[in-house]
Amino acid sequence: MPNTYQMGETVTIRADSANEYGSAVDPDTSITVTIDDSAGAAKVSAENMTQDDTGRYYYNYAIPAAGPAGTWNYEVIATHDSKVTISGGTFIVAARTT
Repeated sequence: MPNTYQMGETVTIRADSANEYGSAVDPDTSITVTIDDSAGAAKVSAENMTQDDTGRYYYNYAIPAAGPAGTWNYEVIATHDSKVTISGGTFIVAARTT
């Protein structure tokens, strides 16, 4: 079940990079993230994620106060040893409650 955030909140997208043995490694290139809102509009396009440890990355995105509400999608891309890894997920944006 995807996490739910209210308009105006910040979502943190995390990504881990590992080799074929499961050991944390840094990719050969930057890990990037793309975020599309519930209408399919690109809000973030191939932005570099921030590294906080070997093989561990994150990206903070402030959801606009105007949303839109609905299910948003994200995609993370990394390259290690000439192998491209693509992962993704969703989160839900709800209207702010009073």
